[in-house]
Amino acid sequence: MSAASWDSELASLADKLGQGGTISAAQADLLKNLASEVGALLRERGSGRGREMVVRTAVPLTPEERAEFEKALARRFGPGYRVVFEEDPQVLGGVWLRVGDRIVDGSLRGRLEALRKRMGT
Repeated sequence: MSAASWDSELASLADKLGQGGTISAAQADLLKNLASEVGALLRERGSGRGREMVVRTAVPLTPEERAEFEKALARRFGPGYRVVFEEDPQVLGGVWLRVGDRIVDGSLRGRLEALRKRMGT
């Protein structure tokens, strides 16, 4: 189902349910807003904007390291992602990765913070 048809079909359903008294007018408005938000997410995914990975390291990677990293990420998560490399000294070491809304924190800083939380300090 396309994003446009998702929007219109769910908005139409919300109107029918609201007018028929099955749901309140406030619930119908909420359902319409939800349909609009989901439609926007579907359009974003279709545009490729949602297919981005962010790789954060403490030091810049060489072109060869970047190429190897991109190959490994494509094998793990599939092709078609745009990979953005960032340098952040606060990472300390290792790699911090965001794929869509998922974060994989393999950084030294992240591991130290997890250890601190486990120790209760």
